[in-house]
Amino acid sequence: MRKLVHHLIEVRAFTGGAFAQTGYLLRCTATGETAIVDPGATAGAMVTALREGGHALGAVFLTHAHIDHVEGLGTIRDFSDAPIFLHPEARPSYDFAPQVSERLGLGPMAPLPPPDRDFTPGTPVQLGERSFEVRFTPGHAPGHVTLYDAECGLALVGDVIFSKSIGRTDLPGGD
Repeated sequence: MRKLVHHLIEVRAFTGGAFAQTGYLLRCTATGETAIVDPGATAGAMVTALREGGHALGAVFLTHAHIDHVEGLGTIRDFSDAPIFLHPEARPSYDFAPQVSERLGLGPMAPLPPPDRDFTPGTPVQLGERSFEVRFTPGHAPGHVTLYDAECGLALVGDVIFSKSIGRTDLPGGD
C-alpha cells in the first residue's frame, strides 16, 4: 500500500490481483469521510484499513466497469451499503462482469449490486469538503470517467492513463 497525504485529502493506493490493478481509499482530512475508488482484488485490504482506522465508508466510485475494477464489490458490500457511483454507459460491462470473471478463469463471482447513483459529467461529487469534478473520458471503456480535484491537484484516471504510457484502447468497447 502506498500512501499520499495532502493537507486536504489522504490517498491510499492498493495494487494487486491478476491484472495488478490499483484501487484507492480516499479520506477527506477535514471531515474524515471516506470513499473507495475501483475496488478490485485488494478490496479486503481496503476494508481492513477502514476497520483499523475506524472509518465508515461514505461512497464507492467506479471509474469504469472492467472486471479488475469491480471484482471486489462483493467484499465492499459485505462491509458497507455505501452508495455505488457509475456512469450509465458503463452499466452493460458492469452487469456482464460475473461472466467475464468466469471466462478469464478468475472463478465464480456473484452478480454485482445495482449501482445507486449515476456519475454525470460536469456535476461534481462530494467527499466531505472535497469536490471532485466528473469528467467523461471514454476511450479505454464505455462510460469511463475521471474524477478531478483541482485544489488538491488529484486526478483519479482509472485506466485512461498508465504510468509512462497512454491507457489501453484495445479491449472490447475501447476506441
